[in-house]
Amino acid sequence: RMAKLQPESPVTLALQGDLAMRAQEYSKALELYQRAGARAPSGVLIVSQFVAGQRAGIANPEKPMVDWLRSNPDDVMVRLALGEYKQGKGDLAGARQEYEAALSKQPENGAILNNLAYVYLESGDPKALATAEKAYSKLPDVPAVQDTYGLALLRAGQADKALGLLRTASSAMPGNPE
Repeated sequence: RMAKLQPESPVTLALQGDLAMRAQEYSKALELYQRAGARAPSGVLIVSQFVAGQRAGIANPEKPMVDWLRSNPDDVMVRLALGEYKQGKGDLAGARQEYEAALSKQPENGAILNNLAYVYLESGDPKALATAEKAYSKLPDVPAVQDTYGLALLRAGQADKALGLLRTASSAMPGNPE
């Protein structure tokens, strides 16, 4: 009904984009999110464009996030999504840069702390244990955080403390190979 009443409304376009995503019509979703974003720019629509573009297989799906952050450097949600993308691509230095920038805006955010701790671990940075411990203090019941903290403890030579956390995390995430 909204599509008939307000076909070019950013809300209508975004909802149509969501429906296209559910139907696995990723190129169509990308186009709809781009149109919505042109009318009402937002970090949520930028991340939606990225996800649709990535699933559609376009080159450089992260470009909307990079462009957005040039003019909206304090958008933690977009910065976190870009950091996760870079981390997934093996760009640990790029991921670290994004996570550290996000953490400067939200220093108590357990998800950012956990992602940053994992990048520190993979990079051999000595800040890994303290960062993982802080993440764990914020989100002690989250299996991914337990896993990161357990791994940091293990690499720091605290195997007894690490094993309990790693067992708990493993039992909560049985299909996760990490």
